[in-house]
Amino acid sequence: MSTLSIMTTAPGCSLILGGDQHVDNKSHDYTVVRLDRDKERAWHILTLVAVEVKANQPQNGPSGPTPDDTGDLAFEHHASGAIISVNSVCQEYRDASLDELSKYLLLGISTRGPVLTQDIQVDGTKGLESTVEASMSQRAPSGQNEEMPVRVRAIVLRKSGCTYDLMFIAKPAVYEQLSSTFDRFLKGFHAQ
Repeated sequence: MSTLSIMTTAPGCSLILGGDQHVDNKSHDYTVVRLDRDKERAWHILTLVAVEVKANQPQNGPSGPTPDDTGDLAFEHHASGAIISVNSVCQEYRDASLDELSKYLLLGISTRGPVLTQDIQVDGTKGLESTVEASMSQRAPSGQNEEMPVRVRAIVLRKSGCTYDLMFIAKPAVYEQLSSTFDRFLKGFHAQ
């Protein structure tokens, strides 16, 4: 299994919400499964501003993030447009509960029903999983924005002083088919 160590400096939750506020405290110590390296090559990287860290190999250049780093990591499924992403922020949301973090993460998404929540274990840490039917704007060939139905599965957790959000967004028709990939992504997430 191929993994990636992440080094970034952009805000949590901005990948989906489109924010560009600057946060200097990102996690530098987590790894995820590289979906773009699967045999099927069904996924590609949308955002990658990280460096791959190989065991026992000296690093050239800066040992930490640079001011040019933006965002964490997102993968897009070629055929369906589904998104799997991870984002982190450290120290920013220390006093917020997992429930509050989950609600904040889903701001800006037009929900189309109740948000179903449950506790979940990710990397040995308690998290909160939220699943909801929603709609998101997409630009139609006519140039007009249209609402597209999606299902969103979002997990928020805290580990070692950092908050992580892991998201899966897919059209309802492919959600079940691709949910096992998100489960594998969750199992491959490890934070120091």
